Amino acid sequence: MRFKNNVSHIKAKVVIGLSSLFIGILIFVFDSNITGAAIGINQNVSYAKFLLLLLFFSVSIFLLTSSNLEKKIKLTSVIKKNDGIHRLVIEATVNQNIKRELDHLILELSKGNMNAGLHRQGHIEGTDIFYLRGRKGGRLYYHRIEGGYEIVGKSSKGKNQDKVIKKLEELYMS
Repeated sequence: MRFKNNVSHIKAKVVIGLSSLFIGILIFVFDSNITGAAIGINQNVSYAKFLLLLLFFSVSIFLLTSSNLEKKIKLTSVIKKNDGIHRLVIEATVNQNIKRELDHLILELSKGNMNAGLHRQGHIEGTDIFYLRGRKGGRLYYHRIEGGYEIVGKSSKGKNQDKVIKKLEELYMS
């Protein structure tokens, strides 16, 4: 199962919206008389040019207002609902470097970045669980839910990664 990268869709909307705005401004400027401190509109503007100008401005306004660059993806966590997973997460986050790395992975996941950390998300076979891998050994386990992602576990490579994966397989095996 592949997840769409929402950030690239937002960037595309912004680029198209700004391009449309720029073209609309060019049409307006080249159809205007600018002399001294006054700007005058050419009285012989055709309706086709006016409609084209209106179209470019409308498209740019729509795309730029609908892109919402600061929109975050909904993130929830069920880690504390399972005592075994919760204990393993506490064990993994004793190391402050791992804790900071996991916090960074959570931030990137909230932006829709599926290429955070080692630039390749992993998958636990037989489940709907994916994970992001940090360079220092942090692993963030999640699955897709309506409108976002649900964090189901965290681990540290070499310390308790195998235990967390085994527990997640028990809980989420399809």
